[in-house]
Amino acid sequence: MIARDSLLSDLEAAIRTGSRETRAACLRKITNLFLSTADQFNDEQINVFDTVLGSLVERVETRALAELSNSLAPIPNAPADTVKRLAHHNEIAVAGPVLSRVSGVRT
Repeated sequence: MIARDSLLSDLEAAIRTGSRETRAACLRKITNLFLSTADQFNDEQINVFDTVLGSLVERVETRALAELSNSLAPIPNAPADTVKRLAHHNEIAVAGPVLSRVSGVRT
């Protein structure tokens, strides 16, 4: 638990001081890491991704969020809080993909 907290603290510092491009690249890398083996993660591991992605969601622009939403929408065990944040976003390009998943309508 201490190692995870340290890693999250280091990541948070990088997010706070990084450029917009750095944060978007970080979001893509973490998303790709999650997607590469999403079906193998347990609940605790998914919660770690949720925490990390949640930190990034607050600090990236709409285009990166739309990309994230499209990536996570078809994943059954996508991090729940992150999906919820995306679903409540004001931009349909961000909210639409995950809302379509919830309603069962694919666009």
